[in-house]
Amino acid sequence: MDELLEQFQNPPKTYSPAPLWFWNGKLEKRELSRQIDEMVDKHVFQAFLHPRAYLITPYLEKEWWEAVGYTVEYARQKGFFPWLYDEYAWPSGTAGSTFRYSCQKPSRVLAKGECNMAKGLRFRELNTQGGSVHAFFKDEPRKPVAVSLITMDTNGAFTGEPADITEQYGRTLRLPMNHTYKILAFFQKVYRESVDYLNPAAIRDFLNFTHEEYKKRYGKDFGNLIPGIFFDEIFNIASPIVWTDRFPEEFRQRKGYDILPCLPYLIYQGSTHTCQIRRDYFDVLASLYEKAFFQQIADWCSQNHFQLTGHTEEWIGDHPLRQGNYFKTMRHLHIPGSDCHGYRYRYPRAVALEEPKWAVSVARMYGKERCMSEAMGGSGWGTSLQGFKRGVNTLAAMGISLFIFHGFYYGTDRQGSQGDWPASLFFQNPYWKYFDRFADYVGRVSLINSSGVPVVDTALYYPIAEVQSGFQNGGLAPEADRLSHTFNRILSNLITHQMDIDIIDRDSILRGTAENGRLRVGTESLKILLLPACLEADEPLRNKLKQLSRQGVRLLFYRCGGKEGIAPDSLREKIEEILAPDVKELNGEYADLYTCHRRIKNQDWYFIANASDRKRELSLRFRCAGIPVLFSVETGKPIGTAKYERQGNFTAVSLHLDEDQALYVVFGQKETVPTLPEEDPFSRLTLNNPWQILPLDSRYDSQWNSRADQSILEIPLSKFSSDYQSEPFTIRVCNRKGENGNCGRHLSLWKAAWITRRPGWADDSCRQTLYFRKKIRVAGPVRTAKTCIAAVGKFTLYVNGKKAIEGEGWNPPAETDLREFLGPGENLIAVKVDNTQHIPGANVLEAETLPPEGLTSLLIQGNAEGKDGPVVFDTGSSWISSDRFCDGWQNPAADYENAARSVDPSRKDFRAAGEGEWLHCWERGTPPLLPWGPIPLFGRQVTFPAEVRYETTLPAGTIEVFSPDVRGTYSAFLNGQPVDWRAGSLHIPPETSHTLLVKIRAYGPEDGLLQPIRVKMAERSGLLGDWCRDGLKWFSGRVSYRRRFSIRKKPGYRYRLDLGQVNFCAEVWFNAQLADVRVWKPYQTDITQYLKDGENEICIIAANLAANARRFLLVDEGRALAWNRYWNQDNILRDSENLVSGLLGPVQIECIRTKN
Repeated sequence: MDELLEQFQNPPKTYSPAPLWFWNGKLEKRELSRQIDEMVDKHVFQAFLHPRAYLITPYLEKEWWEAVGYTVEYARQKGFFPWLYDEYAWPSGTAGSTFRYSCQKPSRVLAKGECNMAKGLRFRELNTQGGSVHAFFKDEPRKPVAVSLITMDTNGAFTGEPADITEQYGRTLRLPMNHTYKILAFFQKVYRESVDYLNPAAIRDFLNFTHEEYKKRYGKDFGNLIPGIFFDEIFNIASPIVWTDRFPEEFRQRKGYDILPCLPYLIYQGSTHTCQIRRDYFDVLASLYEKAFFQQIADWCSQNHFQLTGHTEEWIGDHPLRQGNYFKTMRHLHIPGSDCHGYRYRYPRAVALEEPKWAVSVARMYGKERCMSEAMGGSGWGTSLQGFKRGVNTLAAMGISLFIFHGFYYGTDRQGSQGDWPASLFFQNPYWKYFDRFADYVGRVSLINSSGVPVVDTALYYPIAEVQSGFQNGGLAPEADRLSHTFNRILSNLITHQMDIDIIDRDSILRGTAENGRLRVGTESLKILLLPACLEADEPLRNKLKQLSRQGVRLLFYRCGGKEGIAPDSLREKIEEILAPDVKELNGEYADLYTCHRRIKNQDWYFIANASDRKRELSLRFRCAGIPVLFSVETGKPIGTAKYERQGNFTAVSLHLDEDQALYVVFGQKETVPTLPEEDPFSRLTLNNPWQILPLDSRYDSQWNSRADQSILEIPLSKFSSDYQSEPFTIRVCNRKGENGNCGRHLSLWKAAWITRRPGWADDSCRQTLYFRKKIRVAGPVRTAKTCIAAVGKFTLYVNGKKAIEGEGWNPPAETDLREFLGPGENLIAVKVDNTQHIPGANVLEAETLPPEGLTSLLIQGNAEGKDGPVVFDTGSSWISSDRFCDGWQNPAADYENAARSVDPSRKDFRAAGEGEWLHCWERGTPPLLPWGPIPLFGRQVTFPAEVRYETTLPAGTIEVFSPDVRGTYSAFLNGQPVDWRAGSLHIPPETSHTLLVKIRAYGPEDGLLQPIRVKMAERSGLLGDWCRDGLKWFSGRVSYRRRFSIRKKPGYRYRLDLGQVNFCAEVWFNAQLADVRVWKPYQTDITQYLKDGENEICIIAANLAANARRFLLVDEGRALAWNRYWNQDNILRDSENLVSGLLGPVQIECIRTKN
């Protein structure tokens, strides 16, 4: 145990976080080594080399192997473990690209042809009352796999068994009259961009192209320097029936009958054989999937001393079709894993408890040492380390022992990388400087969750056979859907009441043995099994359950529809009647409190996690007798002996937990640990305003120094206006670091915006056809209505229901005069856009630039001149759009405007729209928006020379502004006064913000402000609070707060600094010594040893999040796509409170005396 305690303080490298290291762009050796150095420095000693969609270095080609080889050798020098990831992007199995716009070689596996491509069966049906049926479904290009004739009763149910009429396909079928018949024909569908995971030859090709190629080069390092490999996101894509060429033969051999005549039972409810046929089908599906992919790859890994990890699908309702049987497949992994979608799709962000429980349960039932979570991907740039800590605590309480963070990004400055499910927890974030604290925290919980054995009393039976029986036509029938939701509700309800529970499958029950009234299997010792009242047990399972019941294992059957069984919400009380809970909260404070118990040799380690943003006073009763010693997860050291009371074989413990705090309560410690002292704050000194405040430059991202008095900042934003655009709008001066700015990126004659429909995070670029409407009211006769129209695709414009113009494309745009179609009063302009080249999905992560032909859009600028002047109908958010044809959509009599709503993903109450719903249009942006660039308006283009203006806010604290880097002739004005730059810079007073206006006469589109305005900052006297209000809304980094104070230090007393509110990390310096670093609440630290009697200097360096800068960093190449805008703006604004930055206070020093 001494070794364990030593490791708990200093976690071994194998327990560190193992992030997905997203390799994107062009890989450079110097940058790869720099990033490894960064990870090692921050106690991240392992990572998965994950080629992402936006990878330019050719995958599995010479340059790729050079990058991997260099990384492996550099990792060897640095004591770093590079794990492998088995695919370009995801899902695994293709050995190459399936993306339309990728620069990578297409899939090597799929290139072998249809033999390796995923397959499914779709069906067509024909209802008839009898008589002659001629050549049905003759328009099909392929012959059917099977054709069935079904006689139906008046209620639409089968009468008798389906008849196989496959041989009569293409002939005239003569049926008796006065009956109702259904003809079902099943046709094979080939999924040309997906792998056949049921085909072992296809997976062998994948192994040859990928794993064997790694082995040729690095096989000697497998199992030590290179620990293992990760597969990702695989599932059977076909619906409603998953298929493979050899399925009929395999089914016949395994089940003894032909599946083809029975295919109707997979679509409709038939005779009493229906459930058995479905279970047989899914059993064969699961076996083929298991042996082809999971077992074959796991065996290869075992033979090569390699650890296999990865994840598939966790939602039980998807298991029958996508997975077959979760346990049968995932049991082959050396480290079973799960995804973690809750931080991506839930709001507020929270771990979905059932997801990690699948991987944890497989690991425990099959005796695996560790289990992993691909943790908290897609959380967004607005998540703090405290937010991630809450996720880690919850996952740890579920039993996760390997945290694979999603992710660490090689680069984030290109279109393809900026919408790739951020955030990056890597060096792009200001908190990276302090990440070692978080990494060690993760290492400690990983260590404990990998040690000893879990203590769990109850297991929830995996009702896969029951769900399979109710799976039809690609989805769950109501009974199966109810069972799936009941299953998840039971799991969540018990866990949220501090009753740990795992999932157990049929095979684990059969393998287990009864001992002392408990079922022992894997690392588990279970007292209670929860089973559905609708259990469909075969004879071996029935006999085993009877045997276990006789031997003292308790079986509880829960209600899943009908009246039999225990109500699911009453199970907790029934369990408590059988066995006292291992942990019970006695004050009703059970919500958002998670626990995990492990027995390590002769000690009991209880992990207790507060997963809420409030402080908690808890009274916990443990089914354990002894002295409870508290251990800190933050430091790895004992905190003290808790206040407790013996209650027979139980121990009641009083605990205080801060926001999102977790700790260990350990029973069985041999060494005596002092009791937690009771604190009595004796006095409190508030360090009031003013403070000396200084924004720090990027040198302090790595330097540790509290003595900065000046820094240099570049101000990336400016307000732009011109001869053509009188209203200023905010721009980023340079598209990306290392490039020059220019006015051509912003100049435009257009006031209209490119518009499209946006139902959610993404826009409808994936739709071929969109419908647009705009109502306008014109007073009196219309004298003219000049209109300029551009579209991505073909467009047809209607006015008041009459077709006015058709056209296609955007450069040049079409021009027309609509006056003959417009009348006095209300008018409707309606446009249909049909784009056959629309993009295939929500994003274009694989490409540097967006495809101009792929983003279905409309752009119109026009106005109707009436007696009261012009009426503008430029495209913008006042237009509405639908993705579905509606009768009368182009006619003014139809009123879709009143029902239309706006979809704003930046709102906390955001609700996505459905298909066919009319929505206010989303504005992609105004020309020269990429990927379309400049577009003439009524035949005119921007001409030069032209005056352009850049107005820049200089943050408070600026003492010197350097002459701007300009192309073109220019003049500058500070607060309206002309500036003389002959000295190369201008000195200004620091206490307030200033405005610098640069007017440039541009002679071409490359002229303008080339680089951001540079300023020198000095300490200024100011107030604690949000630094955004001081002209730093764009700033992600660090700000120093310094002041001097005097104090009379009392001997024998402790002194604690409380910073109040900090957003989000804080370096605490006292008298030029680093006293502490706080990366989450509470922002408190003991300063007794640093505090002097008399005068002291305190310096707090506060760091915010990358979100503040990231919302202005979306590059021009990606701005037109809503998916990119969501991740770089909307998702950030949804957490707008996290944009508040800095030391907010109040800052207080507490003088504390100890009562005991």
